Amino acid sequence: MVKIGFVLNPVAGMGGSVGLKGTDDVVEEALRRGASPVAAPRAKRFFQVLGAEYGEILRLHQPSWFSAGDPMGSAVCAEAGINPEIVYRPAEPTTREDTLNAVREFVGRKCDLILFCGGDGTARDIVSVVGTRTPVLGIPAGVKMHSGVFATTPETCARVVADFIAGELRMKEGEIMDVDEEAYRRGIWQVKLFGIALTPSEPEFVQTSKCVIEVDENDILDGIAEHVIEEIEKEKDVLFVFGPGSTTAHVFEKLGLEKTMLGVDCVASKALVARDVSERELLDLIPKYRKVKLVLSPIGGQGFVLGRGNQQISAAVLRHIDIDDMMIIATPAKLASIPALRFDIYGGEGIDRFKERNYLPVITGYHTCTMKRVHL
Repeated sequence: MVKIGFVLNPVAGMGGSVGLKGTDDVVEEALRRGASPVAAPRAKRFFQVLGAEYGEILRLHQPSWFSAGDPMGSAVCAEAGINPEIVYRPAEPTTREDTLNAVREFVGRKCDLILFCGGDGTARDIVSVVGTRTPVLGIPAGVKMHSGVFATTPETCARVVADFIAGELRMKEGEIMDVDEEAYRRGIWQVKLFGIALTPSEPEFVQTSKCVIEVDENDILDGIAEHVIEEIEKEKDVLFVFGPGSTTAHVFEKLGLEKTMLGVDCVASKALVARDVSERELLDLIPKYRKVKLVLSPIGGQGFVLGRGNQQISAAVLRHIDIDDMMIIATPAKLASIPALRFDIYGGEGIDRFKERNYLPVITGYHTCTMKRVHL
């Protein structure tokens, strides 16, 4: 019988939509800015899909579930009709020590898989306890999630867990990335390898760690920037919303503007309208313009266009934007590192159009596009 330990970080991801680029040590500020819980709804989505689409596997194999107490997992399980053995009851407010203690209990009960809902910080805490003794798998709920132990979405996580329960997956090594969130909020991406974990091997549904493309491609970047700037020049009364990253920053450099490297910035008529905006600020800006266009660059190695590091561009924002008004930009080298474009977004009617196309164009140079497969 397969034993699964489940733990949820209740504050994971709350800093994303309010522009904090993470939640470590800034939970109170995130709440002050109006942040809402992210992890619990994503965990609920995972369990909904697991029960609805893979219920037969659950009935056949009857896995045993273990969980931390509310608000770190047991209530979400119970809502899905799963009655886990509660092995640890956290205090409130919860801390990383509660995660560590819950995971120690999972190890003591010889769990076959530790399933968690959170971000890189949660992954780092778990692996500091288990090392490579027990496989881990993350339901993505953080802001960045650069580590290679996360499913691509809550839905695909359900598929991976079902295959694991059925004994159909081998394990692989996944990198746990340690990102300095304080530096990240200042626009400095400082990342190092924290450790190695075991995780289910499912290349389509378990993401790789983020990779950085170091090839000198300035001429290509100049061409991409010129292409985007031409669009800005010919579009009057249009707000261009730029996601984070060095590729979008190169466009700003050619415009003579300063980009928030890891934030979301807005331009209209080649002028900077707003820097490092939150979801609320975007929603306030949108009605002032005839149209809104997105300029986004996928994460190297992973392929995420929306849902990683740019949660300010939320479902509520996307309802005001046509999918054909999304400009995806990447150098050929970056695009070659990506198996497919990915979208990890939710929000009901009108949002699926950002995920329903099989291929989308990616601007790879001046007046040059490459069609890239979309994979959920």
